[in-house]
Amino acid sequence: MTGDVYTVYPVATTVKRDFFTSPRSTPTRCSKPQLTEETFKREGHHLTLAKNDDPTSDLRVKGIVYNEMKGAYSSPEGYIYRKASQLVAARHADGARLRRRPGGVPSLTYEGFKQFHARSYHPSNAYIFCTGDIPTSEHLAF
Repeated sequence: MTGDVYTVYPVATTVKRDFFTSPRSTPTRCSKPQLTEETFKREGHHLTLAKNDDPTSDLRVKGIVYNEMKGAYSSPEGYIYRKASQLVAARHADGARLRRRPGGVPSLTYEGFKQFHARSYHPSNAYIFCTGDIPTSEHLAF
């Protein structure tokens, strides 16, 4: 789950053995993802024809992240939330990230994307929360 300034990778189960098995791949997916240029173009942004069968039609920006941001930025509730968050976090390091706009996505380069990931998705930025009836000592040993 991705928010304005965080990403959450939840792991939950009622079977203790499964709990200690399922999260093993999550750190690897976060710290060593396949950040290929093809993935960047699909997930981030790329240009397509407005009409697929008409090579003279206008170009449009497409991409999963771009389209999701457009959707998130189109609701009045989202606008109010972002404005309030910007005011609260104006002097905070995350304030700049809260000012992102879908229109800025097409200016992101593949190299910039990889640098952002290396900086933001680093283990030193992680918070790990555990809850339930498994003893803390077992969580820490894991």
